[in-house]
Amino acid sequence: MKFLACIILFFSVELSFAQTTEAKSPKDEVFTVVEYMPEFPGGIAELMKFIKANIVYPKKYDVLNLGGKAFLKFKVTDEGKIENVHMLKGTGFKEMDDEALRVISLMPDWTPGMQNGRKVNVFFNVPINFALNRPYYIYNISNKSENYIKTKELLEAGKKEAEIIDLLESDPNKKTDLDVMYNLGVAYYISGNNKKACKYFKAILEKSDEKITVVNNAKEYLQKYCSN
Repeated sequence: MKFLACIILFFSVELSFAQTTEAKSPKDEVFTVVEYMPEFPGGIAELMKFIKANIVYPKKYDVLNLGGKAFLKFKVTDEGKIENVHMLKGTGFKEMDDEALRVISLMPDWTPGMQNGRKVNVFFNVPINFALNRPYYIYNISNKSENYIKTKELLEAGKKEAEIIDLLESDPNKKTDLDVMYNLGVAYYISGNNKKACKYFKAILEKSDEKITVVNNAKEYLQKYCSN
């Protein structure tokens, strides 16, 4: 069952300006930027449609108010084939990561990239964002805060918001760690304490203006659910 009504998928192609140098032959060389980049049939707009039409939001994560962003990398060969699909950074939730990998692996052949008049292999980095249309928890696998790490088990087990709040409120970095602040805001919102939820969402924006998911979401939630 697809949960497209419940999710917003943001897609972008991220390119780094370098190329591999350890290649046995020009045929084995893989670029990350070329004169004419590979293209999904119909272009980026069609690629977005393809992802939206094929992605399936894991039902249990919808029920548990869990989301996240998966960063994937794949190679478009000089024949337009999609190969070596792998996860650069996952959401922290296996079924979500598996779904992102599955959808990218389903893609049809692309128009190959071109460099110096010849078709070449090119790497692409693609983020796929699993987002609900309401405040939802995110787990940042790079965050090493002890209490924050413990919340992952609570979130996947569907524990009551009171347990998550108690754990994160006791975190020594709750006033500076954006991830901790964000999940606290979500927990308070779900528990019905909108005043405290708004306090944490506002604090996130006061701490950072980075274009990252927790900041973007906090800004959106302030506009939707907080009157001041």
